[in-house]
Amino acid sequence: MFRSSIGAFRAYSVRGPSARVFPQFSVYGSDALFQLSPIAPVYTNAGKYLKQKRGGAIMLSWCKATSSGYNYQEKHFFSLTPAEIGALLNTLDTVGAKKLTLVHSPNANAPQPTDAATKSFIVEFQAEQQKTVFEFSSDEARAAVALSLGELRVVKELLQYSVPRLLGFHSVLEGDITIDNEGAPVGGGGGNSYGAPRYNKPKPTSGGDWPF
Repeated sequence: MFRSSIGAFRAYSVRGPSARVFPQFSVYGSDALFQLSPIAPVYTNAGKYLKQKRGGAIMLSWCKATSSGYNYQEKHFFSLTPAEIGALLNTLDTVGAKKLTLVHSPNANAPQPTDAATKSFIVEFQAEQQKTVFEFSSDEARAAVALSLGELRVVKELLQYSVPRLLGFHSVLEGDITIDNEGAPVGGGGGNSYGAPRYNKPKPTSGGDWPF
């Protein structure tokens, strides 16, 4: 019984018996609560290596405000792919850029999506208040939160940090280094091994690892 429990616990992570964590960044607004959280990429075991089955994403969510707090039972979600994160960062970094609209629709190939399930993520800078509004919009709901300059900077830092990890690049670039010993590779990038001694890159001693 004890061994089976340990095995199930270790299945959560290839890093060993550590509990999963679900980090998120929250902004509490008068109209809604906005939250940003990472979704880790998923891998399958191909025998001698791991193959990426699905890339990661950043999940955005909004909860409408009520008279007693926020309606957590009716969250509105919008996921960002790495390419969409790039578009968002480019807009936030471009001087004079006022607005960005990203649209998700089940019928994405239609020139003018009209499906009821179509939803939009709208980013708009308000120069008068020096705030940036993150808005969710669909045929059934609308929710918006204004981010201060400090909150927006945190969002940008999290997005920039996440992109290579959502794509899985950190598995290779932050793994063991490869040394060319007179033409024969020694050590393997990304966990590959050729039977020779491995040389590990020093890891930072401060801060915790993200769960992907």
